[in-house]
Amino acid sequence: MNRHKLKKQEEAQERKAKRKTRSAKEQIHILDKRFGKNQGAKKERHKLVAEIEKAGGEAMVNGANVANMQQVQTMVEQAVEPWGRIDILVNNAGIGTLSDFEEEDEKGWETMLSVNSKSIWLGIKSVLPSMKEQKSGSIV
Repeated sequence: MNRHKLKKQEEAQERKAKRKTRSAKEQIHILDKRFGKNQGAKKERHKLVAEIEKAGGEAMVNGANVANMQQVQTMVEQAVEPWGRIDILVNNAGIGTLSDFEEEDEKGWETMLSVNSKSIWLGIKSVLPSMKEQKSGSIV
């Protein structure tokens, strides 16, 4: 077997061992996108974090504005700091402001586009350097 294949196999074994370690202590990063002051949802997120931690896992809540480059980059840094890597990005932020199309104003339309479209680009742009460096990661 050539050295290149052997090195690839060793790297795969190391990744598998790391996954087993992580599964023993589940690491979850909860992204909390807050529009307005929805205290009920905020309490539920913190309750979920407490349940995860009680079960032996790790979690955090982050209130980043996903349509703001600096806040998204800070959010990614805050996730990488304790866990050292980003394994997955789930682009699931979205809002709907069109209660009545004819009455929608430009600001509302721009906000919706920023959250529903721009945030996808910002998220990918922010996690891609880490994923490329670690040579793994998934984006959904």
